[in-house]
Amino acid sequence: MSESMTSVATPSLWISFVALVLTALSIDLRMLHRRGARRVGVREALHWTLVWITVALVFAALLWIWLQRHHGMDFATARTQEFLTGYLLEKALAVDNIFVFLTLFTLFKVPEALQKKALVIGIIGAIVLRSVMIPIGAWLLARFEWILYGFGALLIFVGLRTLRHGPAEHDFHTNPVLGWLHWR
Repeated sequence: MSESMTSVATPSLWISFVALVLTALSIDLRMLHRRGARRVGVREALHWTLVWITVALVFAALLWIWLQRHHGMDFATARTQEFLTGYLLEKALAVDNIFVFLTLFTLFKVPEALQKKALVIGIIGAIVLRSVMIPIGAWLLARFEWILYGFGALLIFVGLRTLRHGPAEHDFHTNPVLGWLHWR
């Protein structure tokens, strides 16, 4: 295992991190529930975005301090940069998710009253899936580097097919999964 894949986390660090994430999620869900059906304005959304970015930056600073004390400045800087890179990637994926949700809400004509519930379920589902898929993907990549070539080839294939034929047309009325969901 390479140095960058070696975990320096102690059980107390993992417990603290999980507690921080669960606390942040709890606060966010509680605030969402308290707002009720009213729309969140741009100003309020920007405020909460800045709050959570600040929390992440404070966490990064505390991580750097802890790592610097136990492993030295170079190691602390490298690991903190990795955390911040991962955080920025997650922010980018979150923006992407917004467009996915907007597309799905429009496509399936989800009533505005149900959009908040669907959004919460989708966010929790994304958190659970990422919590499972990221460690599995990291494990696979650490052991089978050639998988990157397979994923790259798949992306190129899908991109070329989309360029040649345009986006795939889907008949949502005959999709068995959507039929099952609609029946429920």
